[in-house]
Amino acid sequence: LTSRTAQAAPPSADGTPADDGPRTPDVSASDITELGDYGLSLIQDMSQWAAQLHQHETRGELDRLAVPIALWTARHGGYINTLEPVVNSLALLANSTQAPEELAELSRVMGEIVAAVAPSLRQDLDRSNPGRPWRILNLNRGIVATRSHDPALMDLVFGELVHLLPDDASVFFKEGMQQMEALDYPPPVREVMANYYRKYAVKTLH
Repeated sequence: LTSRTAQAAPPSADGTPADDGPRTPDVSASDITELGDYGLSLIQDMSQWAAQLHQHETRGELDRLAVPIALWTARHGGYINTLEPVVNSLALLANSTQAPEELAELSRVMGEIVAAVAPSLRQDLDRSNPGRPWRILNLNRGIVATRSHDPALMDLVFGELVHLLPDDASVFFKEGMQQMEALDYPPPVREVMANYYRKYAVKTLH
């Protein structure tokens, strides 16, 4: 899931540039967006067919392909318009991941995807559906950051959650405090959650 920066090959002995393979033509951001949408829509359609044919293992393998496609779109300057298969794919990864350092990396990947979601979805104008992918993506990112036990990462993600999902922040931190008690999280993790709980979930009299 980590990104790699391509490096040019060093010049040859006579000073001429070395051949570092075929060149990729410049592609516009709109082209990247279109290609990403096509790939994600194709994955979504194939996954639905696999479900109808009771090919559950195949469906899981297809669903996992959504994250690499979304990351490719994000890292090449495109927008993500087809969000549902990406959210499902990230949930599969989160549910199968236990190591804190891997959860921290997954949370950072989710942050890249959040930043690349199309403006029309980020505006979140229709909030009548609690299962809308934009909402689930951000809430799941908060959960993954918490499970990473990384206080600095939690602080970053929680701050963005308050901004991106203002209507859900108070409930998220209330439920988070309940989990702190139930699962006996480390003190530094509990402190971050408690700070946000006091700031955004506790009602005070004025």
